[in-house]
Amino acid sequence: MSSARRPLVAGNWKMHKTGPEAREFCASLAALVSELPAVDVAVCPPYTALEASASALAGSPIAVYAQNVHENEKGAHTGDISSAMILATGADGALVGHSERRAAGDTDAQIALRVRNAIDAGLLVVLGLFPMIGAVLQLMPKPVLGGAELVMFGTVAVAGIKILAEAGLHRRNMLIVAISLGMGLGVAAVPEVLRELPKALHNIFESPITVGALCAIVLNIFLPEEFIELEEDEFDPEASVLQVMQNPDVTARDEPAKAAVVAQSNH
Repeated sequence: MSSARRPLVAGNWKMHKTGPEAREFCASLAALVSELPAVDVAVCPPYTALEASASALAGSPIAVYAQNVHENEKGAHTGDISSAMILATGADGALVGHSERRAAGDTDAQIALRVRNAIDAGLLVVLGLFPMIGAVLQLMPKPVLGGAELVMFGTVAVAGIKILAEAGLHRRNMLIVAISLGMGLGVAAVPEVLRELPKALHNIFESPITVGALCAIVLNIFLPEEFIELEEDEFDPEASVLQVMQNPDVTARDEPAKAAVVAQSNH
């Protein structure tokens, strides 16, 4: 059973195809894609062809994405499109941070706001984090990329260990780590548990790292600090021996009571 993510194949139409042309093309594409269950497929028509594309692909596994989305819901933004407008066409999501949009002046701050706005509205997002590096990565051999992933994973793991060492491995932190790892590994081992989730949530929680991180954040917020240490951890064996040597009579008087407590707990 593999927990690998399904690859997404998305076609950005840029400034091509009218509404009728998009409808005809999508009808042909739907028949072809139904025979390719191993990947997710999406098309990114221009704004004027979004509704026609979504209508033609209704009921098919092909998603429809807008080529951009504005960070505001409404306002004096000539030529832009909001999340609500995209949803009204029947589309599923939007591209954000495309290299051509960045070249036209889109800033990282705008892109961050657009991602948040789109996700809040219920849109799926394809984010161009490093658009100019994408072509280079495609040309790199897989062993090289695999080595880079190992280095990145090791860096993250070391950073996590360092944080835990500085925070202290008391009971509270160990409980948070154990539950978070368990939740993340559970999603990786049994991805079927996410089958009933809406598509937007499924895309978020299918990542074991995301599940583990969210679990750790929630536990860190709600698990009380008083849980850090239990009273039994304060037991000092050297101090106990010294007390017995100094006050044997007091210790002897305490033994029957301790014995009774032990006997009661065994029952």
